[in-house]
Amino acid sequence: MRLGSAGSYRVRLLALCIVVGAGGGAAARHERTGSATPPRDPVDSVGEGVPGSRPLRQTEWAIDGAAFVYTSRASGDAELWLRSGSGAQPVNLTNDPSQDHWASWFPDGDRIAFQTQRDGNREVYVMGADGSTPTNLTNNPAQDLLPEVSPDGRRIAFFSDRGIAHGPGELPGHIFVMDVDGGNPERLTEEPLTSSFFGAWSPDGDALVFARDFGGNVDLVVIDIDSREETRLSGTIDSEFGGRFSPDGERIAFAAAATDGEARIVVVDVSGGNRVELTAGAQHYDPVWSPDGSWLMFSGAPLGESQFDLLMVGAAGGPVSTLLATEVDERTGSWRPYSSRSVSAGSTASTRRAGR
Repeated sequence: MRLGSAGSYRVRLLALCIVVGAGGGAAARHERTGSATPPRDPVDSVGEGVPGSRPLRQTEWAIDGAAFVYTSRASGDAELWLRSGSGAQPVNLTNDPSQDHWASWFPDGDRIAFQTQRDGNREVYVMGADGSTPTNLTNNPAQDLLPEVSPDGRRIAFFSDRGIAHGPGELPGHIFVMDVDGGNPERLTEEPLTSSFFGAWSPDGDALVFARDFGGNVDLVVIDIDSREETRLSGTIDSEFGGRFSPDGERIAFAAAATDGEARIVVVDVSGGNRVELTAGAQHYDPVWSPDGSWLMFSGAPLGESQFDLLMVGAAGGPVSTLLATEVDERTGSWRPYSSRSVSAGSTASTRRAGR
């Protein structure tokens, strides 16, 4: 992937999903679309996420009070923050001077995998849900990034440039899978990926959806874990990437980027049919399904701007709503699984207010 190469709109758009923008509070903010109306009251409300609060706990998922981790520049550099409920004070989980990004929850909600540059290069780490005990899993001089924990919590998929020589500003590589302790790393893709990757698991753990550049046209691909067979899912003139399976495995959400800079959130069946465009007229990336499959959280900014907020839209359509917006950049959110056991946030994490 050639970052910043002139004339490649696809590369610039894909890079937005990896590198947190440096835009500060002076950037113009786009018009808020209002908060979403919760479909039901939470059965077991979530704590405030600060020292002394009751444990974070959700026995049934509900949008009002749902916890999620996201990347923010509230502390100056890219950090992972936890917001444990509507109106709760965000908590800095990583609190490290390096760049920390791309959180992926373990299915029990007790741990989080993420990428960090605290060792000089990009490595995949895991930490407790409260930010405790960050541990390097990859320990490799290569660039290892974009971790995705498998649905059974036993494996982690990630992108790596291991074994591939490349020049400055380039990042070709493969999708790998390793055990959750970092052992037995195994390469999945036969042909290297150039300007796209973003592997995400199917709910049954048998496949990954990612994006591949087919001679200048970026499309979604599903790879079978056992056979390594790749199936091209899409084939439009847009660049389509960032795919994620719905919780029931029946649909895939992704971003579709046009040549004019617009990027839309789109949902299709796993066969690629029944295409529904949920958003338009802005830069919308990184869609993530809510645990109940009824909402999509995504990173959004007006056309031409580099500062992103966390937005959401109903999976069946409807208005776009603001989930989190401050004076700083926020993006790449990840919902906490609703089946999580209790965990107290803030025991080792900073409790600075995000963007205030």
